[in-house]
Amino acid sequence: MKKNMVEKVKFDMERLKWVKRIKKMLNMSQERFKAFEEAIFIQLKKAMDTNNTSSIEAKKLATMYKEWLSYTWTTYSAKAPIGLVTMYLEDSRFFAYYDNRVGRGGSIFKGCSE
Repeated sequence: MKKNMVEKVKFDMERLKWVKRIKKMLNMSQERFKAFEEAIFIQLKKAMDTNNTSSIEAKKLATMYKEWLSYTWTTYSAKAPIGLVTMYLEDSRFFAYYDNRVGRGGSIFKGCSE
């Protein structure tokens, strides 16, 4: 019984963290949300122009993307986006989403720089 209570408390705490993140994102105006998304695309283009996933521009992109993910992810580690990137690279919709915005190769560069 005690073990179940501990698990329930852990679950409730995790759920509360998630709810706070979602509220943070929902409290963002649509204009702010779109502006942040556009800023990521602009930074992606700058990073692509360097052709170097270790460049300052690529590192800035990774920082921005981490912030973007933090709106919905309750925890973050450097390894966390690897699964997301793998999924992205296997999904043609991902390629279209980024490549249509920043040019051919945007999806691959983004996947490599995270």
